[in-house]
Amino acid sequence: MILPQAMLTYNCIVNRNTGYTSYELQFGREPNHIFSEEDDRFQMPSFQKQIDDLHENKLEEARRNIHDYQDSNLSTKK
Repeated sequence: MILPQAMLTYNCIVNRNTGYTSYELQFGREPNHIFSEEDDRFQMPSFQKQIDDLHENKLEEARRNIHDYQDSNLSTKK
C-alpha cells in the first residue's frame, strides 16, 4: 500500500534539470490532491485544448532546460 504513495510523491518532486515534475510532464498538469478545491476551468469545453497547449509548452521548456544543463556540464569539463 505504500508503493503507490511513494511513487506519487516521487513523481511530484520538481526535477532540477527540467524544472518540472515527472507527473506534470507526463500528464500536462499537476495532480489533483485530496484537499484540492474544484477548479472552474474543468467546466469549460476548451479545457482540453488549453491542457494540450500547456503540456506541449512544458515539454518544450523541459527539453530546452535539459539541453542547457547538458551544455553547461560539457563546457565545465573541458
